[in-house]
Amino acid sequence: MVADGFYRGGQPESLAGFKFLKQQGITNISEEKDDKANPPKLTLNRKEAGKIALWVTNLVSAKRVAAAANVKDIKVVLVGQRTVDSYLACSPRTLPATLKALTEALDSMKKDGSYEKIIKSYESR
Repeated sequence: MVADGFYRGGQPESLAGFKFLKQQGITNISEEKDDKANPPKLTLNRKEAGKIALWVTNLVSAKRVAAAANVKDIKVVLVGQRTVDSYLACSPRTLPATLKALTEALDSMKKDGSYEKIIKSYESR
């Protein structure tokens, strides 16, 4: 665990990681409403006011958000092993046969590896 005060990190307050860091007693966090504000604040100089040394985000959006902010050469220093389940919401009026078909299609995709291939394609963006 990174000692509080050693690095200043930035993260949008809506991410679960923000709450996790706070629960761990890490207080040197730059809270942002929008993740786009973090990449331009990255610096290796830990004493530079208003800047951050670490950006807590997810792999799927990090490259896109950094590119939109014209920030290059982002280096991944730690990848968490935590996963978040995804869900598909359907109308209560969705026919049971449709729900069954969706479930079977997803099960089939997981079995043949196409589901994992889709997930990996987002990680590489």
